[in-house]
Amino acid sequence: MAANRKTQWIALLSGILLTAVTGMQSCRKGDPFGIIQSDNPPPAIQNVRDYAISEFEDTINLRFKFNSFSDIVYERYDYSWTCVQKPDGVNAPTILNAGKPEAVAYGMKPGIYQFKILTTNKKGQSSETFQVMVMPDTLKGKTIIIPDQRWLVLDSVTTIGTVKWTRWNPKLITSPRRPDLFFRKLSGMYISYRNEGESDWKTLDGFEQAILNDDTFWSKLTNAPESWKALNNKKTDFRIYFR
Repeated sequence: MAANRKTQWIALLSGILLTAVTGMQSCRKGDPFGIIQSDNPPPAIQNVRDYAISEFEDTINLRFKFNSFSDIVYERYDYSWTCVQKPDGVNAPTILNAGKPEAVAYGMKPGIYQFKILTTNKKGQSSETFQVMVMPDTLKGKTIIIPDQRWLVLDSVTTIGTVKWTRWNPKLITSPRRPDLFFRKLSGMYISYRNEGESDWKTLDGFEQAILNDDTFWSKLTNAPESWKALNNKKTDFRIYFR
């Protein structure tokens, strides 16, 4: 009986020691605290988009996505953003948060840049490059007028109980096919409009505004007065002053 108990204790202690050794091996030096490294190398990286900006802005947010959703825990990997191409004769841009999945780069001159993201773990690595075209700023201090744009005034009906009212939501979408106008951020533009037959320019104060892509500007006013209904499909001129 005593021999059997001794054998059972030896087996129990061996199991405890084996579990401890296995746990120590799984928490190897260099692994992120509290996270076990993936058994697979980082998934392939997807280029979110290439960039085109004005030298007036001079700043870009660099980010990417993994192609696979099967093993994405961003904290499992190490990251490195680097500039691998720049115009001749200029200094390399500054990269903030170069060891994070999202970084910020600034200090660029007109020309073509390429940035590389490298993600690694103990099983391997994956990488991708992103191109940034910095356009010369030829617009500072200039005013551009884009004529013959048109309003789209949509209505939406709201009903609460027996009360019903209509809201008017005018939109102005301008597509001048002048990409050079839209390599800036909205903070660098002062925008106004003048409806057909009017002489005074009005600001877009109160409008939601966005640059949808390299050549399309969008603005919308929510809950406008009913008088806006008469402007549906009417022409308006669009004026941008570039600070």
